Amino acid sequence: MTISRWILGIVLTGILICLVDAFVGWRSVWESWRLVSVIVVQKFLLLFALSHAIRAWRIYLFKSQSLGLGYGLTIKLSLVHQSLNNLLPMRLGEASYPLLMRRYSSVTLMDATFDLLWLRVLDLNRGFYYFLTNKLHQAQPRHRLTCLHLDAHWAPCSALWISLYPYCINHLGFPIV
Repeated sequence: MTISRWILGIVLTGILICLVDAFVGWRSVWESWRLVSVIVVQKFLLLFALSHAIRAWRIYLFKSQSLGLGYGLTIKLSLVHQSLNNLLPMRLGEASYPLLMRRYSSVTLMDATFDLLWLRVLDLNRGFYYFLTNKLHQAQPRHRLTCLHLDAHWAPCSALWISLYPYCINHLGFPIV
């Protein structure tokens, strides 16, 4: 089974190399990379790794730690999920999270799906906060206190959202997504 996966991976990599050579050309790829400084590539790789480590830590604190999954396995789960999100069309990679959680732990598909939806609600919460503070700052650049005022009110709202999830699971039997 693992040998067939390796062979499939090697064949797919070979096809990708041939497609890049046929449609783009390796010379133009290397020319583009030569224009980028090494410092920029190092910073990008550091931020990329840090982003994935923080994402895995969030999943670890949210679910994996209570299931007894280690942080290393959570990083693997997060990387596979993110890779499938990027590779599959129309965000079909989101369906991989419940499947991966079922594979690596004893979580049902329904629970893992609600957990994923809850993580996305929290993502939207923070995204909306950053969008709103950015718009306020652009509208009134001299009034930074408005952004601080919003931050002082947004943090308790976020804490309320986060605290409602376990309450609804434990007392009502369903998540509030």
